[in-house]
Amino acid sequence: MTKASVLPDANGHFGPYGGRFVSETLFAALDELSDTYDLLWQNPAFQAEFDLDMAQRAGVRSIAMTYGAHSEKRLAVFDPIVCLDNFRGIKKYLL
Repeated sequence: MTKASVLPDANGHFGPYGGRFVSETLFAALDELSDTYDLLWQNPAFQAEFDLDMAQRAGVRSIAMTYGAHSEKRLAVFDPIVCLDNFRGIKKYLL
C-alpha cells in the first residue's frame, strides 16, 4: 500500500472513490470544525497558545514570549520554563 492511498486528500476523502470513514451524520459537524480551525489558525495569538499547549501536553519544555499578543499572566497558564519579553535572553535557555 502506498503512502498516498493511506492519507486522505484535502477534503478528508480516502482512495479513488472518495468517502470519509465517519458516519454521514457527522459530516456537518466535521466541516464546521475544519472551517473553524482554518479560521483560527490564521490568528498568530491562537498559534502561540496552540504551540504552548502542545508543548505542555507532550511534556516538552517551552519558552513563552510576551513580545506580541500575550501578557505574561496569560502565558503562565501553560507553565513555561520562563516568560521573556524580548529575544535577547533566550539563548541561555536553548543551550
